Amino acid sequence: MSDRQEFSEKMAEFVGTHRRIVADFGRSLANARHFLKLADRSSEREPEETVTMLEQIKEIDLLRHLTNQYEEYQHIAGFVLPAEAPPEHESPLLAQVADLRRQYESLLEEAEEQMEAIDKLLFAMQNHQ
Repeated sequence: MSDRQEFSEKMAEFVGTHRRIVADFGRSLANARHFLKLADRSSEREPEETVTMLEQIKEIDLLRHLTNQYEEYQHIAGFVLPAEAPPEHESPLLAQVADLRRQYESLLEEAEEQMEAIDKLLFAMQNHQ
């Protein structure tokens, strides 16, 4: 097996692994988004349970876990991605690596927004009681 072929296989494995990670975090953030909507609705009727649920979501700390995965991704991607991502037709694998970066950044943004929303809800509920 040539070095180029071996590199391509390792990159394909890297891309596949991080696609699964991104998909898993996407689902987790969607679940958290759903629970945030429920918390917003239930804060008046069931404040104690809502605070408990929000604290549990906060303890999971999706943002920290996602940040760690993104840092691992960046460590490898930084070695293979040029400053400007190549056109997809030139290097489909590198284009996928660049696309993963965009997906991670989008998920990180949402995770940060969710943490802020949780903090605001908890603050409001704890100061309302």
